[in-house]
Parts: sequence; structure tokens; C-alpha cells
Amino acid sequence: MVAMVTDIELIVIAIVTMLTPGGTYRLNYPRECPSPMYCISGLREVIQNGLVAPPGGDFKYFSDMSSKDDLDVIRRAFDELQPRSSSRPLTVAVVEQFINESFEDPSAVLKPWVPSDWTPEPDFLQNIPDSNVKEWAKGLHDLWRDLGRKITDDVKTHPDRHSLIYVPNGIVIPGERFRESYYWDTYWIIKGLLTSGMLQTSRGLTENFVALINKYGFVPNGGRKYYISRSQPPLLAAMVNTIYETTGDIEDIRSTIDALEKEYDFWMFERKKSVYYKRSSYIANVYGFNAKYREPNDEESFGKLTEPYTDNMTRGEQIGFMENYTAACESGWDHSSRWMQYETDDPLRFKLESVRTMRVVPVDLNAYLCHVEMLLSKFYTILGDTSKANYFDLVISDRKRMMQTLFWNEEEGIWFDFDLDKKENLPTDYFYASSFAPLYFKCYDEDSIPNLEERIINYVKKHNLTSYPGGIPVSNQYTGQQWDYPNAWAPMQHMIIEGLNMLNTNESKSIAQTLALTWLKSNYIGWRQTGYMFEKYNATQSGDPGQGGLYKVQKGFGWTNGVALYLINKYKDSLIVPDDVNIGASVDGAATSVIASPVVLITALVASFGVSLVSVYV
Repeated sequence: MVAMVTDIELIVIAIVTMLTPGGTYRLNYPRECPSPMYCISGLREVIQNGLVAPPGGDFKYFSDMSSKDDLDVIRRAFDELQPRSSSRPLTVAVVEQFINESFEDPSAVLKPWVPSDWTPEPDFLQNIPDSNVKEWAKGLHDLWRDLGRKITDDVKTHPDRHSLIYVPNGIVIPGERFRESYYWDTYWIIKGLLTSGMLQTSRGLTENFVALINKYGFVPNGGRKYYISRSQPPLLAAMVNTIYETTGDIEDIRSTIDALEKEYDFWMFERKKSVYYKRSSYIANVYGFNAKYREPNDEESFGKLTEPYTDNMTRGEQIGFMENYTAACESGWDHSSRWMQYETDDPLRFKLESVRTMRVVPVDLNAYLCHVEMLLSKFYTILGDTSKANYFDLVISDRKRMMQTLFWNEEEGIWFDFDLDKKENLPTDYFYASSFAPLYFKCYDEDSIPNLEERIINYVKKHNLTSYPGGIPVSNQYTGQQWDYPNAWAPMQHMIIEGLNMLNTNESKSIAQTLALTWLKSNYIGWRQTGYMFEKYNATQSGDPGQGGLYKVQKGFGWTNGVALYLINKYKDSLIVPDDVNIGASVDGAATSVIASPVVLITALVASFGVSLVSVYV
């Protein structure tokens, strides 16, 4: 997700206070248990030692369970349960009974919720000419009922019993193991909700994030306490703008502007990096973490997921690993070769234990923040605050200058991440979909990049991005991580497609349409074969779900549905889907073809990128 999501740091509570020119900036960390079950000493160790396991082996289930009573009561009950003699250890049956009696299923405090503005036949369906596409779009629209949840009042009245964070409005979950809302997912979910005519629901989602900013000073990665160690890509301003562009209602801006600036301050104070390059100093932003000390998170501590990577590390190395690991989770790209050692002679090349996220200045994060700055200037202009609008105009100029210097690669004709250690771009023969973020968010100075349209189109052609039957791969590096080849993700498709459309040439718009129709066809085939939409897809096989990472492929799926609905509505007059799709294939069966053979992957990589342009890690 969303990724991003299998990783939940154990919160080390801290309060960080900084003085700013405008007053006091405060990052709030309420002293609260990140997960009830994790906070029962003794029980945590029993689980870590493998005596009991959660359903399906997914330790996030334990992290998401709520306690039926106050934690002090449950602690005393567990202390009384433990045998006084080590010769009589706890049994599986005893521990399982205790868990069942003391904790609730994660779904108990998340009630099914059908948004009040959901209607059976939204207007956009009437304009879809192809009957198969219309049936599919109707099915996607119906999924908003399945993914809607309302947090019960018990989470509000007894917050210490839950890892879930209370928010006032209903939420839209991604699906399956993801039983809470996620920050950057929601941008693309709102794209789909507005296509479905669900304005009220969209506003409610942004109001939830405003409430989180008011509580914590930023939007956590997801809607649980164990996520307050990090945020995710800052897209709330873009969500507000999407709603405002739909309604033209200035109240959509006025009601959120204070929170938007507060969140911006978080990124500029907590994630700021001074970069000295070519005799000049630049202010950029990096992904990071919200505490000076980092331990493995509760989910990972239960499942010991990080132990294979840290067993041979010193204590200092383990702390550094978890800091960079957490920063990768904040990026949303957890995990990816983008954040790992990449030198061909390094024995840790593309291995997770080499993660070095905080030594990479990400092109996409800085494009996101550039867009935030542009929107704050726009919003303050609309509100009549010319002083603040002018301030952000100056900030934008500095940001674009930095983007041009650090990220733009004149030889390749696109933007790349910047390596703080080497003081250069990451290798330009590595393809990452994040390179298109400045294009989508319009964070560049057109006068500084002659023939931008031609340069971008040539880059698309060089990497044969239209040749993939299952969508654009997120990278050209095969590492087994979910944010690497051959996985294709809905948000990256949307950014690249719309970025090309914004170039506004006949060729760029034609390429964008080809990419959109290819992606939609793959989504449709997967849906017809299995009845599901997936978190990620296999770029080399139309309709196949993606794979890799620390959890199985997830069905649902919030942002995939949102992008599909948006693109269906945009390309409805050109979209025709096949009739002869094999219905009833299993999800697991479909997924096996994703990594069936390294030879298949190597063949696809060579065909698409050329032998000289890629390093294959198998």
C-alpha cells in the first residue's frame, strides 16, 4: 500500500518543540500504547517466541486487536496466569484462551459503513458506451460499500484499549489486512469517489486528516497509533484542491488551510536537509522518522520479520537499519531498490539490510512538497492573504531551482533521485516511475528545460513503457521487493499518464491513452478472472496480480479502484474490453505466474530495457 504497510515501528514516545519565525512549532506525541497486546509484558514475549500465531500467520492481526478491559486489568490477569515455576511453562491452549477472553477481533470496532452519498446508479455510468466496461465500472462503484468503515464510539471513549485512532467521519479502507485508512492511498481513493459523485464522503476523509494534524502535528502513515513514527507522501493539499476544483466552494479551502500549513511546517522542520552541491547550498527534503531512537515495530517484533537482516549487526547498526527502514516505509515505497546499496561490486547490493533511505534525496517527495507550496500560494491568493501567497511564491522559486540542479539529468532528459554520499544522481540506467513526479506536479521551470515535451517522450520510448501488457513497472530492477520489477502500481500509472497528458502534444496524449487503455485492460482481465481488484499487478502479464514484499497480494483495493474509475470515465469512449476472458481463475493461481521463472523475467527485461541498460538481480 499501500503499502507501505507491513511495517509498524514500536513507538518511542517523544515531544519535539522548535521555535519558528512565526511562533512555536510543536510535534505532538501523546503518551499512549501503540498496540494493546504489545503492551502486555510477558504476553508479548510469549508471542515472539512462537508459542501462538495469528490467523493466517499475519502478525498485524495481533497488533490490531483491541482489549476488552483496561490494560492494567489485563496485565494483572496475565501475571496471575503465568506459572511460578519455569518447569511448568504456559501451554498453547492456555495462551489462546487468554487472548480470546481478553482481546477482540480487529473488526469489532470497525463497523461496515455505506456512505450516505453512495447511490446505486451514479451519473457517470450512463455515459459509458461499452456494456462490459459499464458492468465493470458498476462493480467498482459498488465496492465503496464494501470498503466503507465507521469507527465505534468505544475507540473514542476508551482510546487506551485500541491501536486504532479515532476520527469523526467514516473511512475507506484499502482492503483485506489493511483495516484502517492510509494517508497517500486516499488521494487516489478520492479521485474515484468524486467520479462516483461522492463529494460528502471525500470531504469527510480530508476532515479526518485535519483532525489528525490537529492532534499529532502531521498525518500519520495510517490510522493506528503504531504509525505515528512516520507519515506518508504529503498529499492532503492535493486532495483538498481536487475537491475544490470539483465544487468551487471556498469553504473547502478555508476549513483546511491552517492544518495544511501546519503539516507543511512538519515536513520543513522534521524532514529538511541542507545539500551543498556545486558551490551552492540548497534546502531539500528527505524521508525519515519521528524519534531519535528507533526499535522494531510491534508487528515486526511479534513476527521477528527483521531479524534475518539484523542478526549480524552491532547495536548501532541495528538502530541505523531501523531508522532507514522506517524512512522507507514513510516513502510509501516499502520496499524498493531505490533505497538500497546499488554498486555492482557491493555484496549487499539490492539487499534489504543495506537500506539507506535517509542518504537519498527523493525526487518525488520534493515534487510533492513543491506542489504543496504551489497550492498554498493558490489557496492564500483565493483567501485574500497576499503576504502569505507572495511568501510561497518565493519558496516555489527556490524549490524549482533546487529541483533543476539536484534532480534534472540533461543527458537522460528526466529527473532522478540524488545520492547524498556520492553527490550525484542515482544511476541513470535504473528506471523508477518516481522520475515522473515533477512532470505530474508541474514542478519545473519551462524556460530552464528546452524541448521538455520531446525529452520526456524520448525517455518513455527509450524504456519501451508502452510495451508492457500489465502496466508500467515501478522499476527495472528485479529484487523480490514489492516496489520493484515486475510490479505495476495504480498511483504510478495515474501520475505518468496524467503527466504525459499535461505536456499537451498530440504524441504525448496518444502515448498517455495507450498506457491508460493497457492498464485498464489488465485490471479488467484480472477482475473478470478472479472477481477481485488488486493492490498491485504484474507488468509482464495482463490481469495477473503482483507479488513480492512481506505479505501476500491483497484484494480490494482502494487506490486501484479509484484510479480505474477515474481512467474509465476519462477514456470511456475509447475503452473496449475483451469478451473472451477465462472466468473463475484462482487468485493464487494467477499470482504464480508473476515469478514463475527468472528466465521469463530476464527475457522481459532484456526485451524492454536492453541488456546494457539494466542489472538483473535474481
